[in-house]
Amino acid sequence: FASEIEHDENYSILFDRPSVLDIGKRMQSMARYISNQLSPSSNDRYATLVHGDLKAMNLFLPIADTETKPKNIHHGTDAMIIDFASTGVGFGMSDISMLLIHSMRPSERNEETLISYYLGELEHYYHLTRTISSNVDATKEEEQQQKQHCFFDKEIAMRHYRLGVVDYFRFVLGRFWKSASPKTFNDKRENKNVTFVNRDLDAAMALIDIVDSYLLGFEAEKRHNEEEKLDR
Repeated sequence: FASEIEHDENYSILFDRPSVLDIGKRMQSMARYISNQLSPSSNDRYATLVHGDLKAMNLFLPIADTETKPKNIHHGTDAMIIDFASTGVGFGMSDISMLLIHSMRPSERNEETLISYYLGELEHYYHLTRTISSNVDATKEEEQQQKQHCFFDKEIAMRHYRLGVVDYFRFVLGRFWKSASPKTFNDKRENKNVTFVNRDLDAAMALIDIVDSYLLGFEAEKRHNEEEKLDR
């Protein structure tokens, strides 16, 4: 696959990086570490139930109210999620990672802005469902602990997001790209039931670009952790 497009002027700079040419071997080397980092215990502060396959095809969005809207269609404003076969304990941001990479074009995907909005809505929802002031018997210390509990630090959220992106790349690399070629991408380009990164070359190259960057960070993190263990 790479040999067919590495000389394309749109992507040649990407394939000039030795780290990109070795990205498959690097992923194989880091797969267990990434998996461990994405596998919290059930009592971890950030552990929650995750969908596990949160892609556009598993989301039903409400139809806008129009005169032509069928009468038997739900008129609410909530999205409906289906296919919970992969549900389990994990970090919620891994679902966000898959949804953004799977469903959005790189030019539309401003992770920092989208995740900031998501975290704001998450905290807003938390306050709607768990009003701290309703517990009149709570001490100041207990109230402070509750406030801290609902606060999702953005730096931690972004770390979980990057882990999720790298792990989703591992899945795509092993599941879809083993036999990929420009022709297979072209054949699937209009199929909305296929992830963008398996039918759009720009999306695929953008994913390689960000995973290369994220993976460099996690490789350095892993080396640092191993050195700290040796020093103890």
